[in-house]
Amino acid sequence: MVGRGLEKKIKLIQEFRKVDPFISSQTLFAFLYIAQQTYFRAESLRVLDVGHEMDTTSASASRNMALLVKYNLIALYENPEKRIEKFIKLTKQGKLLAKKLEAL
Repeated sequence: MVGRGLEKKIKLIQEFRKVDPFISSQTLFAFLYIAQQTYFRAESLRVLDVGHEMDTTSASASRNMALLVKYNLIALYENPEKRIEKFIKLTKQGKLLAKKLEAL
């Protein structure tokens, strides 16, 4: 066993630690899920969807979204048909990070 798969995961975490040295695994998971769905699969995604995928409360999902907005990795925008819903998209910086992580 060489552990190459683990080396890639360590590199992934190291990239996130450049954004925030104390980033939580929940926030890291949220970003990866958002990048996968919105950037690589070109699907629309709501904050509610991320909370559901994370098996957490909407408040917890919202906190993670707020951190990712603070890090300028995602942007939130209102659903014009249902203003209480927020859709998610990657920012330019978020897309760059997603590309970098995909290449690891």
